[in-house]
Amino acid sequence: MSLSSPEKRQKMDQAAIIEAAMSAMTDTVNPALFDVTIICTTDDFQASYWMDRLSSGVCKSSSDGTSSNYPMVIAVSEDWSSSSG
Repeated sequence: MSLSSPEKRQKMDQAAIIEAAMSAMTDTVNPALFDVTIICTTDDFQASYWMDRLSSGVCKSSSDGTSSNYPMVIAVSEDWSSSSG
């Protein structure tokens, strides 16, 4: 496989995309937030824990006095009755 092959370019592009995403997610100076974060757990206790933890931490609304509902954290528990989950 040569450096100019489509497979090599695609791998380089994927690596650059992953690196850019990781940089954006870990930037402590300009943190990027999602409008809505959805967490699925196996029980109500975990759903409550993660909703409270994320809402008061990394997904906390800005303190600039706006009345925006974003970022929003939604945590749900899923109890599958069958093993097919």
